[in-house]
Amino acid sequence: MAEQNNDKMADLEDDRFTPEEARMVIKMIEDVEREEADELDRKKDQKSA
Repeated sequence: MAEQNNDKMADLEDDRFTPEEARMVIKMIEDVEREEADELDRKKDQKSA
């Protein structure tokens, strides 16, 4: 996962964002991805229950 974050950092650091901003954006993206994964897990649990 760390390697993936480094790739994201490299993509975001091309002039548009400071490193701090890039980290914040990545954190927000990861939070959203985690929430979506949790939601999918809940839906699977409901179907199997």
